[in-house]
Amino acid sequence: MSPARQLAPFAALSATYFAHVGFFNPYLPLWLKEMGLSLVTISLLVSVQSATRLFAPYGWGWLSDRTGERIRLLRYSATAALVASAGLWMPWGVSWLFIVLLLMFTHTSAMMP
Repeated sequence: MSPARQLAPFAALSATYFAHVGFFNPYLPLWLKEMGLSLVTISLLVSVQSATRLFAPYGWGWLSDRTGERIRLLRYSATAALVASAGLWMPWGVSWLFIVLLLMFTHTSAMMP
C-alpha cells in the first residue's frame, strides 16, 4: 500500500477533528447564550472541555499502550464523539448538556495526541 493511501484515513480524521474545534469552540458559548442560559451556566458548560483534558488524554494513552489497539481506539473515540454530539439536539436541560459535553469532549480530547 502506498504511503499516501496509508495516510488518507489519518488525514480525514485530522481534518474533521480540527473542523470540529474550529466550528464548535467559538460558537458553543453563543449557542448557549441563544438558549437563554446564564453566564455562570455557560462558563461551566464551556469549561467541561478544559476539565476533560486533565484526565482523558492520560486515560486514553494508558489504554492505548496497554491494549496496543491505537487505530481501533481512534475509530471508537471518533464514533462515540459523533454519537454523543447527537445529544446536543435533545432539549433536556443543563444537566443533559453537561453529560453530552462531558462524553463528547472525553472522546475527542485525546484524538490528536
